[in-house]
Amino acid sequence: MITNDFIKELEKLDSHFSEIDIDNNLWNGFFLNYEGISEYEKHLISLYIDYFNEVSDYIDDLLLNKSINEINLFLNSKLRKFESIKIPLTKWDDEYKIIIEDVSKELERLKSLECDESNIYYNQSLIRLEEKKEAFQLVYNFLTGNINVVQFRKEIDEWETYENIEEDGWDKKRIDQYYCQIRMERIGREHIEKSLTQLKELSDNYSIEDNNWQMPLKAGRKVEEKDFIFYLHHENKDALMKKLHELLDGKKGKMVAITLKALERLVFISVIDNRSIIYKAMRKEFGDIGSDQGINSIIVKFGSYLPEIEHQEKILKEVK
Repeated sequence: MITNDFIKELEKLDSHFSEIDIDNNLWNGFFLNYEGISEYEKHLISLYIDYFNEVSDYIDDLLLNKSINEINLFLNSKLRKFESIKIPLTKWDDEYKIIIEDVSKELERLKSLECDESNIYYNQSLIRLEEKKEAFQLVYNFLTGNINVVQFRKEIDEWETYENIEEDGWDKKRIDQYYCQIRMERIGREHIEKSLTQLKELSDNYSIEDNNWQMPLKAGRKVEEKDFIFYLHHENKDALMKKLHELLDGKKGKMVAITLKALERLVFISVIDNRSIIYKAMRKEFGDIGSDQGINSIIVKFGSYLPEIEHQEKILKEVK
């Protein structure tokens, strides 16, 4: 059994789930100071070690049962989970880029007006936009790893010299708090990347296509075939199978492909590289589902079928 404490802590990096208490100097339960940064990093390291110890133990149990296929399914599901944690963070990075681009365009527009230098409103507008661009660019560069901690600290301290900083509600204390918050967010992001790297290495080590992991077979013995339900990951597999029969019985090609992709995106199934294994199990369960080539051609271009895939996801999410 893999506990989710590490996952839950990393999910708090999404600002929608973060708990910020400026009055009490707290971010997700950690103090917004240097001691808090240190404690947060130690906390994540401890959770990381515990999580991957549990992953290692789980893989060992599967190895005892010669369940190499299941190891691949398990690791792929974990990879997808960490990738899903990155999605909202990537969206925030994209928002930063859009803001930076929009402010840059507005700056260029104002500068092209060539107003009189004595125009106070014009000069203040230029200064405000320049400060805003610098601030967003700094945070974006740090969170995406383009600058180091020393440079970030040095440049964020310069915010105190901004003409409009106090007017916008920022003083030295608030700047220091924000610095600590962004430092901790980057530490969390680094743990996401470190986890993805570790899981990918494990996945490569136990590759289903690695002949070294083939089970020795007696002469004439066939490889054991698994039922489709074996590949599903859901707290109520029977209910999920019932719903899948409603969706797939008598269906071929496109419907099979978009449903399979929906299952994959929901992490209800981990589709291994050799998809023919999944398709064979599906034919045994649902009958004629169409050709492998036809299904694969739709999955490869899944972006063209996104609305239909999302519709299937909505239906499958309701299975309890």
